[in-house]
Amino acid sequence: MDDRQLIEDLLSALEYHTEQTRPIEFSKVAIEAAREYLRKPAQQEPVAWGVFEGNLHDMFFSPSEAQEMADLKGTHAEVRPLYTTPPQRKPLTDEDVERIVREARVGEHGIGYTIARAIEAAHNIKE
Repeated sequence: MDDRQLIEDLLSALEYHTEQTRPIEFSKVAIEAAREYLRKPAQQEPVAWGVFEGNLHDMFFSPSEAQEMADLKGTHAEVRPLYTTPPQRKPLTDEDVERIVREARVGEHGIGYTIARAIEAAHNIKE
């Protein structure tokens, strides 16, 4: 049984218990914490780590081995986790967009370029 299934089962038991007895503040807090946990997308574990030099060049089963290879290749090499399916990206919240616009600086490419790069960074999009 994984963590999500365990939390779902505990939530069901707590909700049933609350329906059958008087409300207890600790139970309310635990129920809300469980609901909040379940609202978040399931975290996916990497299956390997890649060393990128623009494109994927090497794969390793431990991040430390991948980092050793990246260090040998130089500062242009980057270690990134590899997944069986890419993690699903969610749209930016209004607060995220407002923060990006507020923090954007006009550079040599203009403010639109800066905002686009900030949005890519928020979604962990790298080339």
